[in-house]
Order: sequence, then structure tokens, then C-alpha cells
Amino acid sequence: MEKKDKKTLNDFIAQQIQRYSLPNTAETRRKIRVKLLRTITQPKSNSYFKDNNIWSKAETTTVNGARTKLLSIDDLTHLAQETQSYFENLAIKTGGLSKKQFETLKKEHAQNYANALNDQQAYDYAQDDKASIERMYDRYAQKVMLKAIFEKFYTPLNKEKIEKDLGQIYYQGEPLEFSTDPATLAANNRLNHPEKNYFTKKD
Repeated sequence: MEKKDKKTLNDFIAQQIQRYSLPNTAETRRKIRVKLLRTITQPKSNSYFKDNNIWSKAETTTVNGARTKLLSIDDLTHLAQETQSYFENLAIKTGGLSKKQFETLKKEHAQNYANALNDQQAYDYAQDDKASIERMYDRYAQKVMLKAIFEKFYTPLNKEKIEKDLGQIYYQGEPLEFSTDPATLAANNRLNHPEKNYFTKKD
């Protein structure tokens, strides 16, 4: 595994401090480090770190002139899971919330996130992809500009009539090119020649 796929414990601590909105002080970092090292080197019987000797086997590197350990993303994922309640309690304590208030906010955020994922537009906006945002802008701008131009020169579309003709074609039961039904042929003709059938030029 390459070094870019690993992180130091200090990197992980900084990440967790940001994630849980904890005060980024030397004392906070020291307390967290002690907790994390205890979790890794003195694991509980059901811990991922039990009998794995993760810390002693960890690769070392030099950061700012000092030797430090590197942990894999998998190791850090397990570390985050096993210390989740610790960080949540620390966030509650430093944030001035009660346990009940925290659980309520946690559930609300989880529901909001789930709702956002179900909303395709919100999901698209959540993507960190500039090209995707630009494509969305182009589609939106085109729609807005075309609508503005249309409304300047033409009367509003006859929505009821258009939907009726679309329904006639959709439900007519056979391929359009084979249809001999007068109502279907007339509806198709109107859809192919929308001006005067569904809108007219303004005076």
C-alpha cells in the first residue's frame, strides 16, 4: 500500500476535530491522542485491533523532522467506528448540548441527508464536479431564456389542449405510423404544427 493511502494519527485527529466541531487546542489534541493510542494498543476483547499489533507493525515516516507512524485507511475506519461514542460525547460536552438534544439533532441531520439523496437535483448539486454544475447551469439558462423570449412574442401555451392531444397519441394502442384513427391523426398534426393550434403571435 502506498503512503498516499495512509495517514498519520495526527492527520486523523485533525480530521475528527473538524468532523465533530471540537476546539482545536493542544489540550484537546493531547486527550484525543491518548484515547486513540489506548484504543489501538490496549484494545478490548472484541476490538478490531485485538491481537493485530497494528501500532507495532505500522510503517513509519518523518514529518517535520520527527518520526511518526502511518496507519492504513482501513485501520483508521475501524478506529473511527470504535471511538465514535467517545467523540460524540466530547462534542456534546464542548458544544453545550444534552445527550437528548444531540440525539435529536443527529436524527434530524440523518433524515435531511436521506431526503437530499432522494432529491436528484440536490444530489447533483452535492457533487464536487465543476463540469456537472456548468452543464446544469447551461440547461437552466437555456430554459429560462427560451421561456423569456417565447413569452415576449407569443401567447401562453394551451396546456389543456396539448395534454389532450398527447394523451390521444399515447393511448391510441398502435404505432402512430400505422394509425388510421382520425382523432389520432388530427392530434399528431396539431403537435407537429403547434403555432395557431396551441399558441399565437402577440399583436
